[in-house]
Amino acid sequence: MLWHPQALGNEETWKESQLGAKGLGLQLYSMEVNSADKIESAFKGAIKSRSAALSVRQSSIASSNRKQIVDLAAKHRLPAIYDREDYVASGGLMSYGPDQVEPYRRAAVILDKILKGTITLRPPRLLV
Repeated sequence: MLWHPQALGNEETWKESQLGAKGLGLQLYSMEVNSADKIESAFKGAIKSRSAALSVRQSSIASSNRKQIVDLAAKHRLPAIYDREDYVASGGLMSYGPDQVEPYRRAAVILDKILKGTITLRPPRLLV
């Protein structure tokens, strides 16, 4: 698993993934990457440990170096799953995660209805 230890939720995801892997009799390899210059060495370590697949957790470093990560996974023949579809658009194998654009589309539809007067907003009720 390629992850950034300071990225929001990544440490918890790493710990939970270890528990799930243990239940399946699998051992996870940690590819902690806290700077872009450590990505390639993280892949070398994963290959040396005979990793069979790759999971990439969301972080600013991973997002900023998406193409490099996708290319290294392909180079080392590691089937990889990403949490955003833009990795697939960059050549990654597959993604599983929420649609990053859909909430903005829905907000635009709701805003359009508000501006046309089709729906109105009411202030929230206070429960006392």
